[in-house]
Amino acid sequence: MDSLPLTVVAGYLGAGKTTLINQMLANNDGQRLALLVNDFGEINIDAKLVESQDSDTINLSNGCVCCTLADDFSSALAQIEGMSDRFDRIIVEMSGIGEPDKVVEWVRNSAFILDGIVVLADATTILDWADNRYAGPLICRQLSAADLILLTHTDLVDGETVNEVNEWLTELSAAPVLQGPVSMPMIIGISRTNGDDLEWTHTHLEDHHSASARVSEPISIDHLEKWLARRPKQVIRVKGILRTTTDPCVTTILQVCGPREEITVGHAENDDGPGLVVAIATIDLDKLDLDHWLAEIGDRQLAHDH
Repeated sequence: MDSLPLTVVAGYLGAGKTTLINQMLANNDGQRLALLVNDFGEINIDAKLVESQDSDTINLSNGCVCCTLADDFSSALAQIEGMSDRFDRIIVEMSGIGEPDKVVEWVRNSAFILDGIVVLADATTILDWADNRYAGPLICRQLSAADLILLTHTDLVDGETVNEVNEWLTELSAAPVLQGPVSMPMIIGISRTNGDDLEWTHTHLEDHHSASARVSEPISIDHLEKWLARRPKQVIRVKGILRTTTDPCVTTILQVCGPREEITVGHAENDDGPGLVVAIATIDLDKLDLDHWLAEIGDRQLAHDH
């Protein structure tokens, strides 16, 4: 059985983690999620979705499950591991003062795969909190650990403040910064191994666009790494399933989220069909530049999603 991918959702108090978790539950994109949360009381689950509940677990009719982290993290994950055949992935909500790196250390020694760390930052308070003698160092560690940063509550501040916060986040972290509505494929899915899962045609975001390219012939790992090194900074997500010259008889999975890049050879069975690479970029990258970058690795550009 393949290892379950695990996504960490973190951020300081009031950043909007609960809102994001609720969005995941309501729009789970057909995936069976195991959510590990700190307090059921903070997650306002739609009563129509609840099938059963006990002190530690809530089962939902859409196949998702919420488990509390009231006891300890390792026990909660062990509980989920015992039911792993029921789920497609795990989402862990850290407390506002939680350290994402501590979860990373645990996952490395577990049966799970770290899919990514998403850290939320409140545009109305993040700069003030960062200057706080006690909270500041923790907040900086949270953001530095991120693969993706979601800037929240931007509607409550002016454009100048949003720009100031963006500049500060860019200096602090190598992770891309997103704001506004975010869909599930933007947050999770790095560890997919099925070529069908590479289609992001349902991702319609005003601030982003995507493009795809086929990769018919095996390519060298060296060429793939050099291509990734030329990735425009506005390209925030890449998924690929292709063949390499290292072992063209098996499929190689390419997974990119922010600064994290993974190339896994022989991770999935190969059907001898053409490979596929899909990329999502923010709109400040010209579509032609996105096409040209994809053309360096693929045969042809397939489709745009504006």
